[in-house]
Amino acid sequence: HTVVDSATNNQYRTTVNFDVRPGKVVRIDSFAYNIKQPELQSLATQTPGLIKEGDPFAKAAISEELDRLVLLYRNNGYMRFGRELLIGLWDTLDIELLRPMLDPLEQLELLQKLKERREKPTADLEIRLKPGFDSSKLKKYYVGNVTIYPDLLLDTAGLTRTESMTGDVKVISYRNMFKPKILPANIFLRHKDLYDQRNYFRTITRFNSLSAWRLTSIEPV
Repeated sequence: HTVVDSATNNQYRTTVNFDVRPGKVVRIDSFAYNIKQPELQSLATQTPGLIKEGDPFAKAAISEELDRLVLLYRNNGYMRFGRELLIGLWDTLDIELLRPMLDPLEQLELLQKLKERREKPTADLEIRLKPGFDSSKLKKYYVGNVTIYPDLLLDTAGLTRTESMTGDVKVISYRNMFKPKILPANIFLRHKDLYDQRNYFRTITRFNSLSAWRLTSIEPV
């Protein structure tokens, strides 16, 4: 509700009061991954999650858990996996409480359960793949050909392009500013390895730390 404090020069000054009644804390009664893709399900269940039974129900915690799963999958080959593929579903109603019954003793027990649920509300939570997801984003990727352009300019007119192979890494240079052999040691994406997003960012960080030039992007094929 609001209270008008004063009115001067055609301006009204008010005090706004908010009365908040949060009610009882809803807690997680059961939590499960229901991802109907065997390897994704296995990765999710074999690593510790951020949500536990008995925790207060909070959308922020669910959001953090979805982000954790996205990173987990991208670190295990699923390069195109995104947050839009996951959904958290929760249910605050125990389906057993809707079961019709004629036994008076069972009815009394049901009423007691309903009373307890009102006193200590709970929710069941599942994380699933969102219906209608893009199945192409569930493909596992391996590192293909890695090519380094250590001294590439926007305008290469008049410059001579040279190519060399150092191990599995191709180096394409226009000004020969670097010895090719020093570059592969800074690449953490190895040919034929399972794609791991951590190695992608390690490579970006390593090259950006070199003061002579900066790497803006690198993509395994």
